Amino acid sequence: MIKLKFPHLTNKNGFTLIELVVAFSIMAVLSTIGVVSFVSYSRTQTLQQAVNDLVTALGTAKSMSVSQATTSSVKNISLKCPSGQSFGGYGITTTTATSPDSYTLYIMCSGAEVPAPTSTSLPKNVSFGSSTTTDVFFPILIGGVVGRGNIILNNSFGLPSKTINIDSGGNIKIQ
Repeated sequence: MIKLKFPHLTNKNGFTLIELVVAFSIMAVLSTIGVVSFVSYSRTQTLQQAVNDLVTALGTAKSMSVSQATTSSVKNISLKCPSGQSFGGYGITTTTATSPDSYTLYIMCSGAEVPAPTSTSLPKNVSFGSSTTTDVFFPILIGGVVGRGNIILNNSFGLPSKTINIDSGGNIKIQ
């Protein structure tokens, strides 16, 4: 029988350097893929949330006009026509004059807009497109919408733009 001169070399109780390098390399590649996917998902969700918030605001203006509610409280903001003025409906106006871009709910009183005291800003890196409809108004009595068209939300992430379409009947669709 042969006796080994170095018995400690036959006893494997750990990992070799090569095994450790391979394992850490695989973990690094998988972690990088995970971080890139998360950042992309986060950017997509930021744009989608901005679209959903604006569609909700448009739907709120439309439903309040249909119900002919002359006073409204949205997000603890009270809107009503001053006494002696006739109620005409609700609308949303967009502005690119501020940074970031924003939109404001308003009530129409005797032909004049009475805006909410606060505007809703779009998230960072999201803006209105150049051909965006700047005013969407839902009048009472006649129904439909004045200022129909498209509201385009762009982003600086390289993702496709989102378009909100408001047709002549006041229907709101995301395209």
